[in-house]
Amino acid sequence: ITANLCPRQCSNQGQCVNGTCECNEGYTSEDCSIQVGAPPVAVELPSDGLCDVRSRPCMKTSFFADGVMDSENLTCRIIQLQIYNGMKIQANTSGRTEATFRGFGEVSCHLPRSPVRYGTPATDEGAVAHGMLISVSNDGERFSDELFFTVYDSVCQECTQGGDCVWKPDTCIVRGHCFGSEDPNPDNWCQQCLPDMSNTTWSDRLVNNPPRFTMASTTITKLAE
Repeated sequence: ITANLCPRQCSNQGQCVNGTCECNEGYTSEDCSIQVGAPPVAVELPSDGLCDVRSRPCMKTSFFADGVMDSENLTCRIIQLQIYNGMKIQANTSGRTEATFRGFGEVSCHLPRSPVRYGTPATDEGAVAHGMLISVSNDGERFSDELFFTVYDSVCQECTQGGDCVWKPDTCIVRGHCFGSEDPNPDNWCQQCLPDMSNTTWSDRLVNNPPRFTMASTTITKLAE
């Protein structure tokens, strides 16, 4: 009975001894499924690799792959891509980030901060969408194939797998920042996104009356001594 308790029957690459796989030479992991020296095989990213900054920070992602192992050299590699007018242009920024082993077939990769929804139009040139090519390695040297991760702002962008994004109607893009119709300029309340007038610059607020302040009436009651 014990001989049948080994995971995946040791992947036919080892012997089950007292519930533990003893792997054949050249294979490793609990179920002997990983070939020593072979890179992981990329499978997919959650949500087709799409991450909306209006829903979460997009500073990490799971990476699903076959052949990943809990190694001290487990590494994620990130190559950043600019997405502009339907083109994907490799940026000069790339690097390696911390990877966390989540279990068979899953690694969590920490990601650099993207330029999407960073700062305001007055302070920073932003981006409405940004791409990252992500791969993983067990030893920090041999990496899997890359999977495309897209960070985008759903207020003005609609994106599909692979970083293909289109501009939503009735929205503005001002210096790489998304705004919905009638959204105010975060640096100047007297200006708004008015797409019928301009969808790339601020427009003067059409109704620009001074604010009115009202105070609730209060009644002071003297309590008996």
